[in-house]
Amino acid sequence: MSSSDSWRPVALRRRLLLAFLVAAQTLFGMLLFSQTVPEQAGSLSIAALLTVFGVLFAWIGVGFWTAVFGFVALRFGGDGWSLSRRVEPEGCRELLSAPTAVVMPICHEPVQHTLGGLKAIIQDLGQKGQARAVDFYVLSDSRDPDIWLEEQATCEQIRRELGPHQHLFYRRRNVNLKYKSGNIADFLRRWGRRYRYMVVLDADSLLSADCITRLIQLMEARPEAGIIQTAPRLARAETRFARLQQFANRCYGRLYSAGLAAIQLGEATYWGHNAIIRVAPFMAHCGLRKLQGPGLFRGPVLSHDFIEAALLGRAGYEV
Repeated sequence: MSSSDSWRPVALRRRLLLAFLVAAQTLFGMLLFSQTVPEQAGSLSIAALLTVFGVLFAWIGVGFWTAVFGFVALRFGGDGWSLSRRVEPEGCRELLSAPTAVVMPICHEPVQHTLGGLKAIIQDLGQKGQARAVDFYVLSDSRDPDIWLEEQATCEQIRRELGPHQHLFYRRRNVNLKYKSGNIADFLRRWGRRYRYMVVLDADSLLSADCITRLIQLMEARPEAGIIQTAPRLARAETRFARLQQFANRCYGRLYSAGLAAIQLGEATYWGHNAIIRVAPFMAHCGLRKLQGPGLFRGPVLSHDFIEAALLGRAGYEV
């Protein structure tokens, strides 16, 4: 086993430990639950109750022990096997040699809010002296003329304000095939070979210049990596439900993210945004065909990000 694969036995041991802890906790919980079931209940009813209880209790157990893994990792200074710990930050001058595109797929989003966030990212990169290192693409699937005309005008205004040194491009597809994955695929067919890396944003993403440059550094230092995902945080929520999510994210999001990273290591899932992608293998291995099955199993793939991570893993790249 090469040194680049040395994390795999560590990940296997951690996953086996997680499975043991969840299974032991679930079996004990089912034992206690079975003692509370009325004696007059039929055997079929008891079996159904125990099955449902076991599945739900195991699901809760996975989340609980994942957070415990994260607590232990953070309590002792971080996971020594994480990619960010193994790759030390380097100078930023070398980043100019790694052509990178930051792409933001949008479709009928609040224009000023969305592009205002993108402008803030570009300005932050400019303040760090790295404005020329990255090209930005707004990839629109909007069909309402009022919206996409406003998108065009806002992008042009941002270009004028930022000056000619910053490359900001606007592209609107005439044919909206395969939703977001089709939008990114259209970009890659046209311009993908110009870039070594691609940072994918959501319409409400806000990445700092330090985060983007750090992602590029990690990619440069780890040729085996196909996707490197950041841990997103919810901020400036307005609705009550969103503020509850934001509160939960602040309470235990860091624990859970650290635990998930410690268990998955180089075989993680991809959440579709706030991540950097190695363009060449992504183009070679992650093309998604339409599903040909019946009913719900027919048509374009919606949860494309999970499948793209699996396809890159099958091709031998880490996620």
